[in-house]
Amino acid sequence: TESPEKVREAQAVMPGIYVLHAYPPDATAPDTFSLDASARGKAARAFQSLLRPVIVESTGLVLPGTSDFPGALTGKVMAQYETHAAFVRARTERGATMQTVLVYYDGIDMHVFTGAVEGTLVVPTSAGGFGFDDIFVVHGVCFGDNAAHKALHSSRTKALARFVAAKL
Repeated sequence: TESPEKVREAQAVMPGIYVLHAYPPDATAPDTFSLDASARGKAARAFQSLLRPVIVESTGLVLPGTSDFPGALTGKVMAQYETHAAFVRARTERGATMQTVLVYYDGIDMHVFTGAVEGTLVVPTSAGGFGFDDIFVVHGVCFGDNAAHKALHSSRTKALARFVAAKL
């Protein structure tokens, strides 16, 4: 990842982890809504480049009535709107699911770990967090306003915890 925020989140769940190599997002992310296909594709490409075990993830929002939209393309879809607030205002349904697919790939086996959390989209009141943290609320608290709350409830934390528990 190129995201220091994602590194900090991973380090909280897996102390001692560090980034070996950063990839530009456009070079690693397949053009698909599927978080699973995105994470698996990134893992295969990262392993081909590094020739060592890799951990990659893909996180996005899934809107009601869809199986995977906007999913792995959440950032690209949101970028089509002038602001995050405009993205939220364009939604008739404010519920959403934050999903993460994390893949550990050693060149032979691909191990997939998932996490999901139901939440509500809100017009942002702050610019805290990163990505869509400023519009995603779980249990009445916006992820962008409370990093500790996000650390307890985020889909990325859940997927990372499942990976750690697998003891690969």
